[in-house]
Amino acid sequence: MRILSVETQTFAQIAADIVMDYLLSEPCGVVGFATGTTTSPVYDVLVRRLEEEGTPRFAAFNVDEYLDISPDDSKTCFSRMKAQLYDHAPPAKTICFRSDALDPEEDGQRVLREIDEAGVLGLQILGIGKDGHIGFNDPGTPWELETAVISFSPSSRAGKAEFWGGLDKVPSRGATLGVKGIMKARSLLLLASGESKADIVRLALEGPVTLDVPASVLQLHPFVTVLLDNPAAFGVRKGK
Repeated sequence: MRILSVETQTFAQIAADIVMDYLLSEPCGVVGFATGTTTSPVYDVLVRRLEEEGTPRFAAFNVDEYLDISPDDSKTCFSRMKAQLYDHAPPAKTICFRSDALDPEEDGQRVLREIDEAGVLGLQILGIGKDGHIGFNDPGTPWELETAVISFSPSSRAGKAEFWGGLDKVPSRGATLGVKGIMKARSLLLLASGESKADIVRLALEGPVTLDVPASVLQLHPFVTVLLDNPAAFGVRKGK
């Protein structure tokens, strides 16, 4: 595990550079993208680089998606990635869970097939929730699943309430690449910024590997880069 701590003002640039380096070194690869407040400025910088330098051929995969809502809803993970990245630097292929899937478990199997057909999930970008979730894998989610349908916990739904404009508007379920699926990626890039993430980052990187902190499983992956801004890195041993 490589842990990097950088100034907040350079965080997005350095994260985008890591992704761009991968795209240039592994043309035709599959890149997994995560949505959220941490990744949004990273994609802004990445778009500028792709527009300036040209877009390598790659397949894009969305690590998770809300369920039981229209695909046209602007708050779906796919809609957000489309607006932030795909409309500006179109991938050769996009792979995502269907937010209106009648059978989300079967739809998860389709997603895995499409990833296999596109190549290998070479780089998976991840954020981390304040409870340690990665993708939509909340605490307690079994780790042996390649894809999972998650019923959000009350605390998880509460954490999404501001984005959705109220707790009553937060979808109750989501589909996600499971922990086993995440761990099959060749390399992982975990991004975290802000003082509010410092405690969970430290617990995930230096605490026990436990279902209670899903991100702690990343300690077991052979190729993980953790990029933190200085507030998120407070108390974390660097260069692990």
